[in-house]
Amino acid sequence: MVYGARDFAGEPLFWAVARLIHRGGMSAVTVRAAAAEAGCSVGFMRHYYDNKSMLLACTYELVMDAQLHRLEEILWARKGMPEMFPTGAPPEEPLGPARAAELLATCLDQGEQRELLVGVQLSFHALAHHDGVLGGPVSSYHRRLQEDCMHVLREAGVPAPAIEAEAVDLWTLVIGLTALIPGLATEDPGRRIGSLTSEQVVGALRRHLEAAVARHAAPEPPALDVAG
Repeated sequence: MVYGARDFAGEPLFWAVARLIHRGGMSAVTVRAAAAEAGCSVGFMRHYYDNKSMLLACTYELVMDAQLHRLEEILWARKGMPEMFPTGAPPEEPLGPARAAELLATCLDQGEQRELLVGVQLSFHALAHHDGVLGGPVSSYHRRLQEDCMHVLREAGVPAPAIEAEAVDLWTLVIGLTALIPGLATEDPGRRIGSLTSEQVVGALRRHLEAAVARHAAPEPPALDVAG
């Protein structure tokens, strides 16, 4: 983690920063605004967080963990490691494309809290190009999401040799869908881009996974000529 032992404020402060970004973009985040939103003093903020970049990096790690937790909870259990997330013993058979798509969509679910999480993603990603402190957590998120995509492809039924290459395409699709979840906007709320429903998100993921499985399916054996 970026902050490690520096997590003195706990989650309330980081949720407060996420709400500020969700409402007004990165420009809305100041030490004073974050302190007011979280109900703590400016002196407290300045004592524990050296600068705005550190505060944003801590917030991003909270966003990343909260967004991917449920997806990874199920994936770890199905991989045969229920001691990590004890939600039951892993089934023997993969889920298949339709159910795997529903599972992956959990990190893009449009519940009120998840909408906030997804809604601030691209603001962080854009800033990370210019902010080295934030760049580390954002790169970590993308690596983690690609690993999750590999596990989802396995659950969909894609054969192991093809999974790594297919994961890049699936990761790209998820990032693209992130930009179309309601609540994600330019920093001017009056210029928000179009949005997708939950059903459309699941449908896009399902079609992608179905195509990936079909691309790598074993060819049908030729029919035997029994006429002779």
